[in-house]
Amino acid sequence: MGRWLAAWSVTFAVVSGVGAQQRPVRLDLEARPWTPAEFVAKLAQVAHIDKPYDGPLESIVQSLADQLGVTILYDDVAFKNADPPLDNVQTTTVRLPVMNNVRVETIFRKLLDPLGGTVLIRGDHLHLSSKKEAYRQSGHGPVLSVNDEDCDETVVESWPPFRESPIVHCHFQHQSLRETVAELARRYPEFPIQLSPRVGVRDRTPISGTLVNLPLGDVCQQIARAAGLDAVDNANGMIITTSQHAAQLHRQQEERQRQILLARIRESLPAQPFNQFQNSPKRPKAIDWNDYSRRIRNRQSVPADGE
Repeated sequence: MGRWLAAWSVTFAVVSGVGAQQRPVRLDLEARPWTPAEFVAKLAQVAHIDKPYDGPLESIVQSLADQLGVTILYDDVAFKNADPPLDNVQTTTVRLPVMNNVRVETIFRKLLDPLGGTVLIRGDHLHLSSKKEAYRQSGHGPVLSVNDEDCDETVVESWPPFRESPIVHCHFQHQSLRETVAELARRYPEFPIQLSPRVGVRDRTPISGTLVNLPLGDVCQQIARAAGLDAVDNANGMIITTSQHAAQLHRQQEERQRQILLARIRESLPAQPFNQFQNSPKRPKAIDWNDYSRRIRNRQSVPADGE
């Protein structure tokens, strides 16, 4: 028995020695994966681009990954199904201008926006994917064309938002609603966010939590609901207001959209040929003189219109 154990130990040691030289995976029992809040903090770090960059995407992304100490992976399938499709997103040429004191998230947006892409937070890494796939995974349903003949799923037409909402990642810790809205408005100035005066003292509601991989409009909706309010996207930007006021704004939007739809239907109808007699009044019925004479003989009055 002891001889068998000794032989097994030697064999294990030899195999382990070979594996130590060639093993592609190294386990770290003391480390732990990053939490979503920590990933949000890393994307919020300040960075600098000292000179313009013009080269493949994978080089600049690997530089960011090394400095952040995180793993960044690509969703090749999502980019191949993007519009326009990218067969090899890693080697795609990207450009960056000189940038100082900007968030790492801003650098990713500057890199990926021209490619129709975005950065997502996964359990233990950052994931570069297309916006189309990100919106689908965020709960907006399949982004499909109503003219796609190969699609077997039911496509429900919905009115698009007034502006494209970026995919964002946020962490709030005991901030008031007003402070939270101000932070989002400062971080994404191209997406106006307003806090209606109707909210009253609810603007002091504390907001805490981590929201990742969501369109900015959905983030506004989540923080509004946390304060017992509602958010409406209209032509003036995202407005956080009371539920009653939000319902009124929704009704106004629906009526406006209905008028737009009716106008589009009228434009799509074929033009009717003009007929100058189409709306003219009808001529009175011609009098039958034989019938008139018979009526006279029978001493019956005849109406002026011939009835």
